[in-house]
Amino acid sequence: MEIQRNYRLKKSRDCLNNKCRGSHGGRTDETDGQGSAKFVHLNVHSHYSRGWGLAPLKELCQMARSLGMDRLAITDINGLYGLIFFLQASKEAGIMPIVGSELRSDNHRAVLLVKNHEGYANLCRIISDLHCHKQFNLITALLERREGLIIFSDDFSLLKKLRKDSPEDLFVEMSPGYNMHRCYSFSRRSQIPPVATNRVFMISGDQFHLHRILRVWIRSRLLKIC
Repeated sequence: MEIQRNYRLKKSRDCLNNKCRGSHGGRTDETDGQGSAKFVHLNVHSHYSRGWGLAPLKELCQMARSLGMDRLAITDINGLYGLIFFLQASKEAGIMPIVGSELRSDNHRAVLLVKNHEGYANLCRIISDLHCHKQFNLITALLERREGLIIFSDDFSLLKKLRKDSPEDLFVEMSPGYNMHRCYSFSRRSQIPPVATNRVFMISGDQFHLHRILRVWIRSRLLKIC
């Protein structure tokens, strides 16, 4: 029964057509005409997130539009591989693109969203350093180049160090199935505001079996390499 419960939770939390319910989660100041704030997905992975994402960018943008969203963030892992195609697809779908990336390095992770040109330049430089320098450290890179970027994470050690530098544009990420209670407690203690995300890797729950197969294949390849 526990396995089935967790399976249903993961199916729902990782899909674009599921909306988080959180006090600060992915919502804008705009309303949907009925007094409710519009929801925006801020952590979405396309098939450019190798070994994780399934959906093409065009389908993600079209689904977001059909769900009544007027903007969407694509945060593929450790890169901006599909950026040009994302900009084209979002324009065709009539939604505003939010450029970003989920960065993973060693035991640290953070999602970075671009605010302006300086933020885009800093994100590109951080990603380049991540791939090119063996001694890359995500926390150090963010301390040096966080201007123009919105950062959210559930990595408490990373958040603590960035908080000492500046609390501006810094958030605790709260996602279903990822220790939300601990993240909320940390948010209150640290006074870093929370933001709710779904960590989307697929469009709908019926793609979950394919996602599981993809993860098994990737892990088996890693084991063979090791």
